[in-house]
Amino acid sequence: MHKKNKSILSCVLMIVTLQQNLHSTDQSNNIWNYVGAAAATVAAGIGAYKLLEWCFHETNAQLIERAEREYKHALRFAEDGTLSAFKGFHNLSCQHIFDPVSSYDITAVLDTVYEPALYSLARWWFDRGIPILSAIDDIIYTNRVLCTLSDALHKRIAEHGNRRVPYQEAKYINTMRVLVDKIDHYIQHLGLLSAYLIQHRTYFVVFCEEADLQKKYDAELRIINSQNHHYVMINDICQCIIWNNGGLRYPYISYVEGLNDDSASLKRAIKSLSYRYNERLYYANGLLKSLEWIKNSIVLDARYIQEVYQKEEERLRQLKIEALQDQLCIERAQLAAQREYNKLQNKSF
Repeated sequence: MHKKNKSILSCVLMIVTLQQNLHSTDQSNNIWNYVGAAAATVAAGIGAYKLLEWCFHETNAQLIERAEREYKHALRFAEDGTLSAFKGFHNLSCQHIFDPVSSYDITAVLDTVYEPALYSLARWWFDRGIPILSAIDDIIYTNRVLCTLSDALHKRIAEHGNRRVPYQEAKYINTMRVLVDKIDHYIQHLGLLSAYLIQHRTYFVVFCEEADLQKKYDAELRIINSQNHHYVMINDICQCIIWNNGGLRYPYISYVEGLNDDSASLKRAIKSLSYRYNERLYYANGLLKSLEWIKNSIVLDARYIQEVYQKEEERLRQLKIEALQDQLCIERAQLAAQREYNKLQNKSF
């Protein structure tokens, strides 16, 4: 908001405040005064709304500056290769950001579940160390910002129509036309990618869950794939548990609890899938089976059973201590009550 607008708004607010103060000292009971005051209040409200709208109105120069900044910022998805990779995985014809996106390209992307392209895009981010879900949210948000900017520019251009305007205003309008044309062409590409990611977001959620668990349980999964004897694999897995959870009071119990939480999280992600992605389901369910095998093997191991027994003994001891403490509190309360009763009896005699 310009300084001039701020000054005018401040003056108006001071006048309104002064009028309110003067009105509060008027004790007239004339009903027409109240009617006039009510009308003035309504008029002032409407005027204040118009005034605020004018004061906070974005100028042509400000709108252009904001649109150029956001457009330049949004181009990062073309510059870093994200859009090119996406189009390449789908063999789309619109390779350049100013190539028109045909109905064939849209149909090829949105009306067909092509899992190799989904996996390739997920791997493209994953191999570069880019957080996948954050990247998806960023693309969707940026596309919405550009769409809002495009609407604002089109509206501002339409407001001027074909009427004659001063040179500077005409220059602004011409700049807006050039800028909105670039934005609209880019939105075709970014919007298609955004719609694609919204449609298949659950695929990437499962991919991320699976990748995180593969990394977290990498050592255990390697042990399982070693095809050693069962007791050797169990001992190796138990050794991993001690290495990673040795500082905990009950490392095996804590490990199994964490394993249950992780498996439940992956199951929820699988259940939420918007389509049946056969390849992703195959690997995700295979990982679940491996985690289930690890859990079942641990809970049958003597070391885990011993921890469960010790934890239950500790729980029972704690319950016994709490019961004794409660009993002691009750006895103290009874003794105090008996003393008070004896005092009352002595006073009565």
